[in-house]
Amino acid sequence: MEEDILNKATRIFTDYLENNKFRKTPERYKVLKFIYLDSGHFNVDSLYKNIRKHYRISKATVYNTILLLVDCKLVNKLDFSGNAHYYEIRLGIVPHGHTICTKCGKIEDLYDDTIIVKINKSLVSKDWEYTSHQICVYGL
Repeated sequence: MEEDILNKATRIFTDYLENNKFRKTPERYKVLKFIYLDSGHFNVDSLYKNIRKHYRISKATVYNTILLLVDCKLVNKLDFSGNAHYYEIRLGIVPHGHTICTKCGKIEDLYDDTIIVKINKSLVSKDWEYTSHQICVYGL
């Protein structure tokens, strides 16, 4: 399953790079692979350290590749009020919220279909076009 999603993500990323006349470098594809095979929540620093264990790559390349992946909708950028930006894969993921521990910073996915259904019903009645959401619950 992960390989299927990675293959699809690779095709989408390749099309995006070609259509926008960006270079298709091996480093960019390594960043994509690391993100899609580890599919947890990450920030630029943690991803960079993880990739550096295996490959020579600059932090700038990692950061710039993440920006491209956000732009082509393969990665979600998460903003948890004041903390560093975190990211997660977008392809093949069910919409969900997050719980964030205010003591240790641990982030976990929060799946509750009733919340999403209520949001969607509310927005449809307002003739609102839904594009994304971010639900965060903070606690210990």
